[in-house]
Amino acid sequence: MEQNNKITIPVAIIAAGIIIGGAIFLSSGNAKKVIPDIQNPTVDSTNTTDLSAMKWKDVDSTDHIKGNPQAPVKFVVYSDTECPYCKTFDATINKLTDKYGKNGTLAFVYRHFPLDSLHKKARNEAEALECAGSLGGNEKFFLMLDGIMQKTNSNDKLDAAELPRIANTIGINTSDFNTCLSSGKFAKTVQDDADAGANWGVRGTPNATYVFETPVNEETKSFVEKLNTQFKQRPSDPDILFVSADGQKVILAGALPFEIADQILTLMKIK
Repeated sequence: MEQNNKITIPVAIIAAGIIIGGAIFLSSGNAKKVIPDIQNPTVDSTNTTDLSAMKWKDVDSTDHIKGNPQAPVKFVVYSDTECPYCKTFDATINKLTDKYGKNGTLAFVYRHFPLDSLHKKARNEAEALECAGSLGGNEKFFLMLDGIMQKTNSNDKLDAAELPRIANTIGINTSDFNTCLSSGKFAKTVQDDADAGANWGVRGTPNATYVFETPVNEETKSFVEKLNTQFKQRPSDPDILFVSADGQKVILAGALPFEIADQILTLMKIK
């Protein structure tokens, strides 16, 4: 394990396009469902995560929110702009916001979690996002995020010189942007997000949490527990899907496909 900026990060990070052994994707009309084949699980389904140690930071005015701030469902994602799996997970996020965000049911919340030991440029890019937001508002923050994700080939492949170019493309004054980024004024903001993620148990990216207004129903809880069991090869393996101690949050640790994220909302009767 690697120690960096008070965050302990395991070398292994959940891969994008994760293989779901035994999971069956069925199509019924226009609806897709994910049905895990776990009638005879070979692994103990007990969670390895210490739920009591997880400390959640509520969504508030300091967050970057895309969509209705009063939405009954928040999809909070800790991410790293140079993480290839985060770039892949963008497809899941975009599909969710297209399906549920337009009617105000779901809001996407972005939080920084740069993996410094793996991606040396991610922290600077996170500060660049904050500069875009401070100079142009929340809309520019997300346009800057889209621009970086589209431009980078991940794993520190994005030339830092591209950042002011992206900012200029979305309508931000280049000189103002460069002054902001060189000042380091948002270093603490990025670190605060990372600290909040670490307190929540985040160790890799992407890491997403559904925040519901009511406790997760039994059907959803059963689905999450069964699918988590399907992912695990050994009882000691980290949890991929699980419900928080207060019962109102579902954690998705890794670049899980849209079908799984969507099925959770379907089971929670979210439309």
